[in-house]
Amino acid sequence: MHCHDGRQQLISFATNDYLGLSCEPRVCQAFADTALQQAGSGASPLVAGRSHWQERLETRLAELEGCEAVVLFASGYAANLGTLMALAGSQDAVFCDRENHASLVDGCRASDARFLVYDRQQPERLQRSLARRRRDFDQVFLVTDTVFSMDGSLADLPLLAELARTWQAVLVVDEAHATGVFGAEGHGVCELQGVRQEVAVCLGTLSKAVGCLGGFAAGSQQLSDWLWNSARSQFFSTALPPAVCAAALEALQILQHDTARRQRLQQRASQLRGLLLEGGLVLAGYRGTAAAEASLNPAGSPIVGVLLGDEQSAVQASARLREAGFLIPAIRPPTVAQGTSRLRLSVCSEHTEQQIADAAAAVLKVCGRQTTVTRSQSFGHTAG
Repeated sequence: MHCHDGRQQLISFATNDYLGLSCEPRVCQAFADTALQQAGSGASPLVAGRSHWQERLETRLAELEGCEAVVLFASGYAANLGTLMALAGSQDAVFCDRENHASLVDGCRASDARFLVYDRQQPERLQRSLARRRRDFDQVFLVTDTVFSMDGSLADLPLLAELARTWQAVLVVDEAHATGVFGAEGHGVCELQGVRQEVAVCLGTLSKAVGCLGGFAAGSQQLSDWLWNSARSQFFSTALPPAVCAAALEALQILQHDTARRQRLQQRASQLRGLLLEGGLVLAGYRGTAAAEASLNPAGSPIVGVLLGDEQSAVQASARLREAGFLIPAIRPPTVAQGTSRLRLSVCSEHTEQQIADAAAAVLKVCGRQTTVTRSQSFGHTAG
Protein backbone atom coordinates (compact mmCIF):
# COMPACT_ATOMS: atom_id res chain seq x y z
CA MET A 1 0.00 0.00 0.00
CA HIS A 2 1.83 3.09 -1.26
CA CYS A 3 0.85 6.71 -1.64
CA HIS A 4 2.76 9.54 -3.27
CA ASP A 5 3.03 13.02 -1.81
CA GLY A 6 5.12 14.54 -4.58
CA ARG A 7 8.41 13.97 -2.78
CA GLN A 8 8.60 10.35 -1.68
CA GLN A 9 6.83 7.04 -1.75
CA LEU A 10 5.10 6.25 1.53
CA ILE A 11 3.77 3.01 2.96
CA SER A 12 0.18 3.92 3.81
CA PHE A 13 -1.43 2.96 7.10
CA ALA A 14 -4.13 5.57 6.56
CA THR A 15 -6.56 3.73 4.29
CA ASN A 16 -9.79 1.93 5.14
CA ASP A 17 -9.37 -0.27 2.06
CA TYR A 18 -8.97 -3.25 4.38
CA LEU A 19 -9.01 -5.98 1.73
CA GLY A 20 -7.19 -4.08 -1.02
CA LEU A 21 -10.22 -4.29 -3.30
CA SER A 22 -10.09 -0.68 -4.50
CA CYS A 23 -7.05 -1.63 -6.59
CA GLU A 24 -8.08 -5.20 -7.40
CA PRO A 25 -7.92 -5.60 -11.24
CA ARG A 26 -11.26 -7.44 -11.46
CA VAL A 27 -13.02 -4.64 -9.57
CA CYS A 28 -11.36 -1.96 -11.68
CA GLN A 29 -12.27 -3.83 -14.86
CA ALA A 30 -15.92 -4.09 -13.83
CA PHE A 31 -15.94 -0.35 -13.24
CA ALA A 32 -14.24 0.42 -16.56
CA ASP A 33 -16.49 -1.81 -18.65
CA THR A 34 -19.64 -0.22 -17.30
CA ALA A 35 -18.24 3.33 -17.35
CA LEU A 36 -17.74 2.99 -21.12
CA GLN A 37 -21.52 2.80 -21.44
CA GLN A 38 -22.57 5.45 -18.91
CA ALA A 39 -20.62 7.88 -16.71
CA GLY A 40 -23.31 9.16 -14.34
CA SER A 41 -26.75 8.07 -13.24
CA GLY A 42 -28.44 11.28 -14.32
CA ALA A 43 -31.02 11.69 -11.56
CA SER A 44 -31.96 10.83 -8.01
CA PRO A 45 -33.01 7.21 -7.42
CA LEU A 46 -36.63 8.15 -6.76
CA VAL A 47 -36.94 10.08 -10.02
CA ALA A 48 -35.11 8.17 -12.75
CA GLY A 49 -31.58 7.42 -11.58
CA ARG A 50 -32.02 3.91 -10.19
CA SER A 51 -30.27 1.75 -12.78
CA HIS A 52 -30.52 -2.01 -13.09
CA TRP A 53 -27.00 -2.07 -11.64
CA GLN A 54 -28.28 -0.36 -8.50
CA GLU A 55 -31.19 -2.79 -8.29
CA ARG A 56 -28.77 -5.73 -8.57
CA LEU A 57 -26.52 -4.27 -5.92
CA GLU A 58 -29.39 -3.69 -3.49
CA THR A 59 -30.57 -7.26 -4.00
CA ARG A 60 -27.05 -8.61 -3.47
CA LEU A 61 -26.57 -6.57 -0.30
CA ALA A 62 -29.88 -7.81 1.08
CA GLU A 63 -28.66 -11.37 0.55
CA LEU A 64 -25.36 -10.52 2.24
CA GLU A 65 -27.12 -8.95 5.23
CA GLY A 66 -29.75 -11.67 5.46
CA CYS A 67 -32.61 -9.17 5.38
CA GLU A 68 -35.65 -8.36 3.25
CA ALA A 69 -34.44 -5.19 1.56
CA VAL A 70 -31.62 -2.64 1.25
CA VAL A 71 -31.70 1.03 0.29
CA LEU A 72 -28.56 2.48 -1.30
CA PHE A 73 -27.30 5.98 -0.49
CA ALA A 74 -24.64 8.12 -2.15
CA SER A 75 -22.29 7.66 0.83
CA GLY A 76 -22.10 6.07 4.26
CA TYR A 77 -22.49 9.50 5.82
CA ALA A 78 -25.67 10.08 3.83
CA ALA A 79 -27.01 6.67 4.89
CA ASN A 80 -26.48 7.35 8.58
CA LEU A 81 -27.76 10.90 8.46
CA GLY A 82 -30.81 10.20 6.31
CA THR A 83 -31.87 7.01 8.07
CA LEU A 84 -31.76 8.43 11.60
CA MET A 85 -33.52 11.64 10.56
CA ALA A 86 -36.24 9.62 8.86
CA LEU A 87 -36.83 7.23 11.77
CA ALA A 88 -36.52 9.22 14.99
CA GLY A 89 -39.34 11.69 15.66
CA SER A 90 -40.12 14.41 18.17
CA GLN A 91 -41.72 12.01 20.65
CA ASP A 92 -38.73 9.65 20.56
CA ALA A 93 -35.26 9.41 22.08
CA VAL A 94 -31.94 8.27 20.64
CA PHE A 95 -29.27 6.82 22.90
CA CYS A 96 -25.96 7.35 21.09
CA ASP A 97 -22.62 5.85 22.12
CA ARG A 98 -20.22 8.65 23.02
CA GLU A 99 -17.58 7.32 20.61
CA ASN A 100 -19.82 6.80 17.59
CA HIS A 101 -18.69 8.12 14.24
CA ALA A 102 -19.59 11.74 13.48
CA SER A 103 -22.14 10.65 10.87
CA LEU A 104 -24.12 8.74 13.51
CA VAL A 105 -23.83 11.60 15.97
CA ASP A 106 -24.95 14.10 13.34
CA GLY A 107 -27.88 11.88 12.35
CA CYS A 108 -29.01 11.59 15.96
CA ARG A 109 -28.66 15.32 16.53
CA ALA A 110 -30.37 16.26 13.26
CA SER A 111 -33.41 14.14 14.05
CA ASP A 112 -36.29 15.57 16.04
CA ALA A 113 -35.72 13.07 18.85
CA ARG A 114 -34.22 13.73 22.28
CA PHE A 115 -30.47 13.19 22.00
CA LEU A 116 -28.87 11.24 24.85
CA VAL A 117 -25.30 9.96 25.10
CA TYR A 118 -24.16 6.79 26.84
CA ASP A 119 -20.73 5.40 27.66
CA ARG A 120 -20.30 1.76 26.70
CA GLN A 121 -17.78 1.35 29.51
CA GLN A 122 -20.63 1.98 31.96
CA PRO A 123 -23.48 -0.25 30.71
CA GLU A 124 -25.19 -0.18 34.09
CA ARG A 125 -25.80 3.56 33.68
CA LEU A 126 -27.43 2.94 30.29
CA GLN A 127 -29.64 0.29 31.90
CA ARG A 128 -30.69 2.68 34.68
CA SER A 129 -31.35 5.48 32.22
CA LEU A 130 -33.57 3.27 30.07
CA ALA A 131 -35.48 2.11 33.13
CA ARG A 132 -36.05 5.68 34.25
CA ARG A 133 -36.77 7.33 30.89
CA ARG A 134 -38.41 4.70 28.67
CA ARG A 135 -41.97 5.64 29.58
CA ASP A 136 -41.31 9.25 28.55
CA PHE A 137 -40.95 8.42 24.84
CA ASP A 138 -42.99 6.74 22.13
CA GLN A 139 -39.94 4.99 20.71
CA VAL A 140 -36.34 4.61 21.81
CA PHE A 141 -33.39 3.95 19.51
CA LEU A 142 -30.08 2.45 20.64
CA VAL A 143 -27.46 3.61 18.13
CA THR A 144 -23.93 2.23 17.90
CA ASP A 145 -20.97 1.57 15.67
CA THR A 146 -20.05 -2.10 15.70
CA VAL A 147 -16.35 -1.29 15.23
CA PHE A 148 -15.21 2.00 16.72
CA SER A 149 -13.11 3.75 14.14
CA MET A 150 -10.56 5.40 16.41
CA ASP A 151 -9.38 2.28 18.25
CA GLY A 152 -10.78 -0.84 16.53
CA SER A 153 -12.70 -2.06 19.58
CA LEU A 154 -16.11 -3.72 19.21
CA ALA A 155 -19.51 -2.90 20.64
CA ASP A 156 -21.12 -5.41 22.97
CA LEU A 157 -24.04 -6.16 20.68
CA PRO A 158 -25.53 -9.03 22.74
CA LEU A 159 -25.84 -6.65 25.68
CA LEU A 160 -27.45 -3.94 23.56
CA ALA A 161 -29.79 -6.50 21.98
CA GLU A 162 -30.87 -7.64 25.43
CA LEU A 163 -31.54 -4.05 26.47
CA ALA A 164 -33.50 -3.48 23.25
CA ARG A 165 -35.68 -6.52 24.01
CA THR A 166 -36.21 -5.53 27.62
CA TRP A 167 -37.20 -1.94 26.90
CA GLN A 168 -38.82 -2.38 23.46
CA ALA A 169 -36.13 -0.29 21.83
CA VAL A 170 -34.92 -0.26 18.22
CA LEU A 171 -31.29 -1.36 17.81
CA VAL A 172 -29.50 0.55 15.05
CA VAL A 173 -25.95 -0.50 14.19
CA ASP A 174 -23.35 0.78 11.76
CA GLU A 175 -21.15 -1.97 10.32
CA ALA A 176 -18.99 0.43 8.28
CA HIS A 177 -15.66 -0.91 9.55
CA ALA A 178 -16.92 -4.48 10.00
CA THR A 179 -18.36 -5.60 6.66
CA GLY A 180 -15.86 -7.90 4.99
CA VAL A 181 -13.62 -7.87 8.06
CA PHE A 182 -15.41 -9.77 10.83
CA GLY A 183 -17.48 -12.94 10.91
CA ALA A 184 -16.88 -16.34 9.33
CA GLU A 185 -18.37 -15.11 6.05
CA GLY A 186 -17.38 -11.46 6.40
CA HIS A 187 -20.85 -10.27 7.32
CA GLY A 188 -19.59 -8.15 10.19
CA VAL A 189 -19.78 -7.98 13.96
CA CYS A 190 -23.48 -8.86 13.94
CA GLU A 191 -22.50 -12.22 12.46
CA LEU A 192 -19.48 -12.56 14.74
CA GLN A 193 -21.53 -11.95 17.90
CA GLY A 194 -24.63 -13.86 16.74
CA VAL A 195 -27.18 -11.04 16.78
CA ARG A 196 -28.06 -10.59 13.10
CA GLN A 197 -31.74 -11.35 13.67
CA GLU A 198 -31.98 -8.92 16.58
CA VAL A 199 -30.80 -5.81 14.76
CA ALA A 200 -33.66 -3.76 13.34
CA VAL A 201 -31.56 -1.40 11.23
CA CYS A 202 -28.13 -2.26 9.87
CA LEU A 203 -26.19 0.59 8.27
CA GLY A 204 -23.10 0.10 6.16
CA THR A 205 -20.73 1.48 3.60
CA LEU A 206 -19.19 0.34 0.34
CA SER A 207 -16.15 2.62 0.68
CA LYS A 208 -14.06 0.59 3.12
CA ALA A 209 -13.52 -3.18 2.81
CA VAL A 210 -15.64 -3.22 -0.37
CA GLY A 211 -13.26 -0.66 -1.86
CA CYS A 212 -15.86 1.40 -3.75
CA LEU A 213 -18.34 4.15 -2.84
CA GLY A 214 -21.79 4.46 -1.30
CA GLY A 215 -23.73 3.58 1.82
CA PHE A 216 -26.78 1.48 2.60
CA ALA A 217 -29.48 0.76 5.13
CA ALA A 218 -30.58 -2.86 5.52
CA GLY A 219 -33.64 -4.24 7.25
CA SER A 220 -37.28 -5.07 6.66
CA GLN A 221 -39.27 -4.25 3.54
CA GLN A 222 -41.26 -1.82 5.67
CA LEU A 223 -38.06 -0.01 6.61
CA SER A 224 -37.01 0.13 2.98
CA ASP A 225 -40.35 1.52 1.85
CA TRP A 226 -40.24 4.17 4.55
CA LEU A 227 -36.69 5.28 3.71
CA TRP A 228 -37.44 5.46 -0.01
CA ASN A 229 -40.01 8.12 0.76
CA SER A 230 -38.58 9.77 3.90
CA ALA A 231 -34.75 9.73 3.81
CA ARG A 232 -33.98 13.14 2.35
CA SER A 233 -30.27 12.45 1.89
CA GLN A 234 -31.25 9.56 -0.37
CA PHE A 235 -33.94 10.91 -2.66
CA PHE A 236 -32.48 14.43 -2.89
CA SER A 237 -29.10 13.04 -4.00
CA THR A 238 -28.12 11.77 -7.42
CA ALA A 239 -28.01 7.99 -7.53
CA LEU A 240 -24.74 6.08 -7.53
CA PRO A 241 -23.30 5.77 -11.06
CA PRO A 242 -23.82 2.35 -12.66
CA ALA A 243 -20.06 1.79 -12.87
CA VAL A 244 -19.72 2.16 -9.11
CA CYS A 245 -22.51 -0.36 -8.55
CA ALA A 246 -20.91 -2.79 -11.00
CA ALA A 247 -17.56 -2.48 -9.26
CA ALA A 248 -19.17 -3.02 -5.84
CA LEU A 249 -20.93 -6.15 -7.10
CA GLU A 250 -17.61 -7.58 -8.28
CA ALA A 251 -15.95 -6.66 -4.98
CA LEU A 252 -18.70 -8.38 -2.99
CA GLN A 253 -18.21 -11.51 -5.11
CA ILE A 254 -14.50 -11.52 -4.27
CA LEU A 255 -15.19 -10.71 -0.63
CA GLN A 256 -17.47 -13.72 -0.33
CA HIS A 257 -15.16 -16.27 -1.94
CA ASP A 258 -11.63 -15.03 -1.23
CA THR A 259 -11.51 -15.75 2.50
CA ALA A 260 -7.69 -15.70 2.42
CA ARG A 261 -7.77 -11.90 2.25
CA ARG A 262 -9.73 -11.66 5.48
CA GLN A 263 -7.51 -14.20 7.21
CA ARG A 264 -4.40 -12.38 6.06
CA LEU A 265 -5.81 -9.06 7.29
CA GLN A 266 -6.43 -10.47 10.75
CA GLN A 267 -2.94 -12.01 10.87
CA ARG A 268 -1.30 -8.71 9.90
CA ALA A 269 -3.36 -6.78 12.44
CA SER A 270 -2.48 -9.26 15.20
CA GLN A 271 1.18 -9.00 14.26
CA LEU A 272 1.16 -5.20 14.47
CA ARG A 273 -0.79 -5.03 17.71
CA GLY A 274 1.47 -7.61 19.32
CA LEU A 275 4.67 -5.80 18.34
CA LEU A 276 3.42 -2.46 19.64
CA LEU A 277 2.22 -3.93 22.93
CA GLU A 278 5.50 -5.78 23.40
CA GLY A 279 7.23 -2.44 22.96
CA GLY A 280 5.29 -0.95 25.87
CA LEU A 281 2.99 1.40 23.98
CA VAL A 282 -0.50 2.20 25.23
CA LEU A 283 -3.13 1.21 22.67
CA ALA A 284 -6.58 2.78 22.59
CA GLY A 285 -9.61 0.61 23.16
CA TYR A 286 -12.33 -0.64 25.41
CA ARG A 287 -11.17 -1.52 28.92
CA GLY A 288 -13.90 -3.49 30.59
CA THR A 289 -13.80 -6.72 32.57
CA ALA A 290 -11.15 -9.32 31.85
CA ALA A 291 -13.80 -11.62 30.39
CA ALA A 292 -14.92 -8.93 27.95
CA GLU A 293 -11.43 -7.89 26.94
CA ALA A 294 -10.70 -10.56 24.33
CA SER A 295 -14.10 -10.45 22.62
CA LEU A 296 -14.38 -6.67 22.51
CA ASN A 297 -10.72 -6.07 21.63
CA PRO A 298 -9.95 -8.76 19.07
CA ALA A 299 -6.27 -8.95 18.19
CA GLY A 300 -7.19 -9.09 14.50
CA SER A 301 -9.09 -5.80 14.44
CA PRO A 302 -7.44 -3.75 11.66
CA ILE A 303 -7.61 -0.35 13.41
CA VAL A 304 -4.82 0.26 15.93
CA GLY A 305 -4.68 3.48 17.95
CA VAL A 306 -1.43 4.42 19.72
CA LEU A 307 -2.32 6.81 22.53
CA LEU A 308 0.02 9.78 22.94
CA GLY A 309 -2.19 12.16 24.94
CA ASP A 310 -1.53 15.70 23.74
CA GLU A 311 -2.04 16.99 20.22
CA GLN A 312 1.51 18.22 19.67
CA SER A 313 3.02 14.82 20.44
CA ALA A 314 0.69 13.11 17.96
CA VAL A 315 1.35 15.62 15.18
CA GLN A 316 5.11 15.50 15.69
CA ALA A 317 5.12 11.71 15.75
CA SER A 318 3.13 11.56 12.51
CA ALA A 319 5.55 13.98 10.84
CA ARG A 320 8.58 11.94 11.94
CA LEU A 321 6.97 8.75 10.65
CA ARG A 322 6.36 10.43 7.29
CA GLU A 323 10.08 11.21 7.15
CA ALA A 324 10.71 7.52 7.85
CA GLY A 325 8.49 6.52 4.91
CA PHE A 326 5.13 5.79 6.58
CA LEU A 327 1.81 7.59 6.26
CA ILE A 328 0.32 7.22 9.75
CA PRO A 329 -2.11 10.04 10.59
CA ALA A 330 -2.36 11.92 13.86
CA ILE A 331 -5.91 11.97 15.22
CA ARG A 332 -6.76 14.98 17.40
CA PRO A 333 -9.77 16.71 18.97
CA PRO A 334 -12.53 17.15 18.04
CA THR A 335 -12.30 13.74 16.33
CA VAL A 336 -11.25 12.23 19.67
CA ALA A 337 -11.61 13.52 23.22
CA GLN A 338 -9.21 16.02 24.73
CA GLY A 339 -6.14 14.32 26.13
CA THR A 340 -6.49 11.23 23.92
CA SER A 341 -4.70 12.31 20.75
CA ARG A 342 -3.19 9.34 18.99
CA LEU A 343 -1.64 7.79 15.96
CA ARG A 344 -4.11 5.62 14.08
CA LEU A 345 -2.83 2.75 11.98
CA SER A 346 -5.20 1.00 9.59
CA VAL A 347 -3.96 -2.40 8.48
CA CYS A 348 -4.69 -3.83 5.03
CA SER A 349 -4.55 -7.43 3.85
CA GLU A 350 -2.03 -6.33 1.21
CA HIS A 351 0.54 -5.17 3.76
CA THR A 352 3.41 -7.63 3.89
CA GLU A 353 4.77 -9.06 7.13
CA GLN A 354 7.94 -7.06 6.55
CA GLN A 355 5.99 -3.81 6.11
CA ILE A 356 4.16 -4.49 9.36
CA ALA A 357 7.41 -5.18 11.17
CA ASP A 358 9.05 -2.08 9.72
CA ALA A 359 6.09 0.12 10.63
CA ALA A 360 6.01 -1.20 14.18
CA ALA A 361 9.74 -0.57 14.56
CA ALA A 362 9.33 2.99 13.28
CA VAL A 363 6.43 3.72 15.63
CA LEU A 364 8.34 2.30 18.59
CA LYS A 365 11.36 4.40 17.70
CA VAL A 366 9.27 7.56 17.50
CA CYS A 367 6.93 6.83 20.42
CA GLY A 368 9.04 4.47 22.50
CA ARG A 369 7.65 5.32 25.87
CA GLN A 370 4.49 4.45 27.77
CA THR A 371 2.03 7.30 28.01
CA THR A 372 -0.88 8.18 30.22
CA VAL A 373 -4.10 9.72 28.95
CA THR A 374 -7.30 10.91 30.54
CA ARG A 375 -10.86 10.84 29.29
CA SER A 376 -12.70 14.10 28.72
CA GLN A 377 -16.36 14.90 29.16
CA SER A 378 -18.77 13.48 26.59
CA PHE A 379 -20.12 15.57 23.72
CA GLY A 380 -23.76 15.64 24.84
CA HIS A 381 -26.20 14.96 27.65
CA THR A 382 -24.96 11.78 29.29
CA ALA A 383 -27.55 9.04 29.61
CA GLY A 384 -27.17 8.66 33.33
